[in-house]
Amino acid sequence: MTRLTKFTAGLMGATALAALSAPAYAVGTAAGESVQNTFSLSYDTGTATNTITNDGQGGNDAPTTFVVDRVVNLTVTGSTSDDNAPGDTNVPVVFTVTNLGNDEQSYTLATELGDTTDFALTNGTTGIEYEVLATGSTCSAVPPSNLTTYDENTPATSVPVVPADSVLCVYVYQDIASTATDGQSANIDLIATTTGSGTTTAVTYGGTNDPLTVQSVALEGAPGTHSADGTDDGADSAASIYNVGAAQVTAIKEVALVSQDGSGCGAFTQAVTTSTTELYIPGACVEYTISVTNAGTGEATDIDISDTLPIEVDYQSALVSTTGWNVAPTLQAASTGACNGGGTGCDVVAAINGELPGVPAGNPSVTGTLRIRALVK
Repeated sequence: MTRLTKFTAGLMGATALAALSAPAYAVGTAAGESVQNTFSLSYDTGTATNTITNDGQGGNDAPTTFVVDRVVNLTVTGSTSDDNAPGDTNVPVVFTVTNLGNDEQSYTLATELGDTTDFALTNGTTGIEYEVLATGSTCSAVPPSNLTTYDENTPATSVPVVPADSVLCVYVYQDIASTATDGQSANIDLIATTTGSGTTTAVTYGGTNDPLTVQSVALEGAPGTHSADGTDDGADSAASIYNVGAAQVTAIKEVALVSQDGSGCGAFTQAVTTSTTELYIPGACVEYTISVTNAGTGEATDIDISDTLPIEVDYQSALVSTTGWNVAPTLQAASTGACNGGGTGCDVVAAINGELPGVPAGNPSVTGTLRIRALVK
């Protein structure tokens, strides 16, 4: 084997060893890593063998050296919060900020209302919180405990430090306007701007190439949703969406004849009559049906129904339907009280604490009923 062949084989072995031992980063070698390279050469002059070793730049007996520069690269993604009711307060959305660069970085965080909002969003009492997770982690939609509070007004007191390839989970809390209606939405933007690790000092990009100085280049690409986000400027942004799912409740009351002779009034085993000749005479049994319908996407809760029967009838029985309700209202025992407009002995029937589920947009509405039977005096 010639000396040239030996030299080439040695280089290949060294390269393979370096590849196996090098740590893995988001975009390669860590910023500030010193890269040195040496070589050796031998040649013959007559019977004498001569060598040149570690001959670096400019003829110095030192290896060639450069330091790896800093790549600033990040992504910001938003989330969606559904089924918010008008007037809800301190509702969180989560943004995921991923450090795709090759160095530990910090970020200043700023929020701004989006351009496509159907209703007003205002800052919640919690403001902004965050946590830093390891590579490959996913931010929870529900804020975990023991988060760090971030103050937009004094970010230096709480600036996050995010290692390369790690994830920053940012929770932003907002209040939903009480005037919001079912199906409306509002956006909140988050912009994350890269700063030096542990500081709020802006990163300086570019400059004259110096192989022995760590310099920075921004490669995050096109701007996101925030108005202050530019191309390759060390910042990125995204929007999170608040969707309102409000209840849309309607209720109607109907009356039908069960029986002319009053049969079937004490229970619901006998259906409303289909006869066209039976009449509403004294002693007849009638059935009142109160139908409560939710056509909105948000759940209707704490539904209380109170029905004061007219003085011309005597209460017999009541029944809450087993279908439609998320939680059927609890039927209360009928009580006797004074009727509005004069008279005594009117019965009050109540069903309390019912819930009707919301329905996805475009789906049929949901209805629950309360049925009351009484005898005509």
